[in-house]
Amino acid sequence: MPKLTEFFKSREGKKIYLAGCDNMQHMQTVTAIGHKHALVSYWYLKKQTEKFLEGLFGNARDHDTHVICDSGLFTLMFGSGKRDSIGEEEILEYTREYIKFINRWGHSNITFVEIDAQKLCGLPLVYKTRKMLQKTGQDIMYVWHIPDGFKELDKMAKELPYIALSIPEWRITVGPKTTKYIPQLCRRIRKINPNTRIHLLGCTQMSLVNSCDFDTCDSTSWKAPVKFGRSTSTYMGKQRGKHSTQKSKQHSIDLMQRTKLIDFEKLPDRNDNYCERIGFDALYFKLVQENLNKRRSS
Repeated sequence: MPKLTEFFKSREGKKIYLAGCDNMQHMQTVTAIGHKHALVSYWYLKKQTEKFLEGLFGNARDHDTHVICDSGLFTLMFGSGKRDSIGEEEILEYTREYIKFINRWGHSNITFVEIDAQKLCGLPLVYKTRKMLQKTGQDIMYVWHIPDGFKELDKMAKELPYIALSIPEWRITVGPKTTKYIPQLCRRIRKINPNTRIHLLGCTQMSLVNSCDFDTCDSTSWKAPVKFGRSTSTYMGKQRGKHSTQKSKQHSIDLMQRTKLIDFEKLPDRNDNYCERIGFDALYFKLVQENLNKRRSS
């Protein structure tokens, strides 16, 4: 089985990006266990200081960790940044500020997600912002949404190197049939252009991960046990039972000390042992990724 760092050189490796690494402690924990893929959001980073950003991206570079930087459009449209109306000029100004950020922090180990504002202002504006982003010369991920239609997907597959499918959007729109349609979409893209990279946004669902021919995916699921105070010990889709926070914390410490995958002295200092718990959950997804690629290569 190839090492994690070699997965970047071959599409045979499925890469799981641990989302929500806008927090320095999260990024440091992910890099400390040796996971090589993290996702951050411009929406949160645009508020941070130069010193913070240098530390965050510097930590990723120092550990050979590839980063996907989301544009934050979802948060602007539906999350904490949601407002009654968002006009075209506001999207263009947001894009210009995003480009300044890209030009300042762009690096070979970062992929930036486009401004997928078609639900707000239509595809013509998206075409405009795409051209603006492409001028940065950075690696850009382009997002296809259901209302764009299949002709648009086919066009993207022919012309663009990296396409993202929004799995939460499909779950909301078609429900359980998502597990049927997403593999078909991946095959459709591959048939048009085998070299187009495919990303599953917001997805580490095992039934989809195992059935789709994709390149990368991401999710914040790895942080759920810490966020909700419980940890479910699940491996490759099989539940092993639930643990209290205290037991989960000790289990994570025992596991990582036995496997020597982490040096706790280098972890961020938190009195509540937050990083030990979240480190175990990050380690779980690293093990999932390794097993996915072991299955694929066998």
